[in-house]
Amino acid sequence: MSDTRPASPWHAGEQEMQRRAGSLDALAAVGPRVVRDHMPEQHRAFFRQLPFLAMAALDEAGRPWAGIVEGLPGFVDSPDPRALSIAALPSPADPLRDCLRPGAAVALLGIELHTRRRNRMNGELIELDDAGCVVAVRQSFGNCPKYIQQREFSFSREPGPRIVGSVEWMDELDDDARAAIAAADTFFVASACRDEAGGWQADVSHRGGKPGFVKIDGDALTIPDFAGNGYFNTLGNLLLHPRAGLLFVDFASGDTLQLAGQAQVLDAEAAAVFDDAERLWTFRVERVVRRRNALALRWTLREYSPFALATGSWPHAAPERRWLPLRVAQVEDESSVVRSLYFEPADGTAPPPFLPGQHLSLKVAGVDGARMRNYTLSQTGSYRISVKRQGKASARLHQLAPGDIVEALPPRGDFTLARADRPIALLAGGIGITPMLAFLHQLTENPAAMPPTLLAYATRNVAERAFDAELETLRVQSGGKLRIVKAVSQPETGRRLGVDYQHAGHVDIDLLRGYGLSLDGDVYLCGPAGFMQTLYEQLIDAGVEDARIHAEAFGPAGLRRVGHPVQALPAPADGAVPVRFAASALDAEWQPGQSLLELAESCGLNPDFSCRGGTCGSCRAALLAGQATYLQTPEYGTQPGEILLCCAYPAAGADRLEINL
Repeated sequence: MSDTRPASPWHAGEQEMQRRAGSLDALAAVGPRVVRDHMPEQHRAFFRQLPFLAMAALDEAGRPWAGIVEGLPGFVDSPDPRALSIAALPSPADPLRDCLRPGAAVALLGIELHTRRRNRMNGELIELDDAGCVVAVRQSFGNCPKYIQQREFSFSREPGPRIVGSVEWMDELDDDARAAIAAADTFFVASACRDEAGGWQADVSHRGGKPGFVKIDGDALTIPDFAGNGYFNTLGNLLLHPRAGLLFVDFASGDTLQLAGQAQVLDAEAAAVFDDAERLWTFRVERVVRRRNALALRWTLREYSPFALATGSWPHAAPERRWLPLRVAQVEDESSVVRSLYFEPADGTAPPPFLPGQHLSLKVAGVDGARMRNYTLSQTGSYRISVKRQGKASARLHQLAPGDIVEALPPRGDFTLARADRPIALLAGGIGITPMLAFLHQLTENPAAMPPTLLAYATRNVAERAFDAELETLRVQSGGKLRIVKAVSQPETGRRLGVDYQHAGHVDIDLLRGYGLSLDGDVYLCGPAGFMQTLYEQLIDAGVEDARIHAEAFGPAGLRRVGHPVQALPAPADGAVPVRFAASALDAEWQPGQSLLELAESCGLNPDFSCRGGTCGSCRAALLAGQATYLQTPEYGTQPGEILLCCAYPAAGADRLEINL
């Protein structure tokens, strides 16, 4: 009797992985029904509405590469059920571009991040010209939505093949590449194997998890494999052809990181070190291509996959640089310009603890990509930041709604209460009230031990002032230990002195003395530069010890301390200086009048920064060669060999600088 069963779509590697998982027989029956040699109408319509495709192909050395092809929805069409026509190609700077030639094995993944839908199509490139290509269907099948983080897309510019940002080829990972991988919650993987006739067949797949789910050890990556559809297209390929291509996308900036290297599937027992992983596989980097601003597309994170959040984490990961997914739990307007955002961990874990006065570093997506900004936690116990609307980043945060997701580094900072056994004065200007609020929550938790405390809170007018009700509650809880004076410099018509505010004008030493300022206590300053500098100098003149004056700057507001020996700093260069950004393989020419951060930004780089005044340390970078200087010694203390890009300049006499950026 002849065997009338349809041929299995699974090759030997896939079947071996299915055998190890105990699903070989079940998938032998399922395979012919789910893997087709044509696209159903639903898939054809799906591909037409996509703004991008993940694509994979092999170079002449047999290395798979994964990349992105993007275009306005409609750039992909299906002239018939057995073909996809793509009116775009990878950028000439993308290593995938050179892999495309008639007859090449090509894999396509259509994935709609905002709906979590995805469909695969593997086939052969049958037409290629400067405008695009046509791929004939060899295999077509759907995938489940598991582990896909929900993201909304937009275009930052017209999509096209032109090279916009820098392109770097490397043989190993650098610090920036490792940081990008460590922060990733998503990547794409290209793999391939030989078919029975000796030709190639390629595949490209999606992988998702919590940020940090890819473990990094030098140039070796370890990746957990979670429960999925059980087809084992990727791992089956790796058994037969142990090479892979990985693609990491910075969804906020459009940067891409493409890796090619050796891969190995580990025994199932090895997965015991990672909760919820069914197995692990490793990847050793051989080639790296980093392209800044490579994509016109940008994405905004809306929600982590609940399946991804249910997975584990690598033990012993460095917590201080691990991005935390935070969900907006509540939004509350505090004044006409201040809005509070309450966060909870999106993965259901306990949030890292913090000290009152510390801040969160948030990754804020905007028109210029993702920027890191620091926001003080404005209460104790839970994560609340209070943001004044005064720029692109703060405007973006004001648009967040409950359920939205942001990423943050764990709380940090050293602007905390030094001691609580002597009188305290809290002097806040504008949004500088936020750390003072956290201090007051801490102090009023034990009113009996609370020292006499004075809060002077200055705003431009009453409408912009925040937290009136909360401050009154704290005053009552203090049992008479807290005195509050609210000063407004431009009171509105109809506002009453003694009712809506206690002082018309600026806060000064005479006002503070009138409200019982102790010259023997600790003073905490936070606010704009002029506010802090003026009060600092008045406090020094009044006899307050410099060591008892503590300051936190918001914005470019470093405090110039008087009475301290001024550190002699080299003068900045007065002519052009060549600067090499080593990690980006970019050469530039610095001109007098611009900081090194401004030079980097003019070259299309996106280094982290926040204060632009040398106070927060977000922009620190390694100076590999040459000498840099500052106009004044920055508040933030760097390590030897580090500089703060936001306020650093080439020093006079420097013939060149090399920076690890």
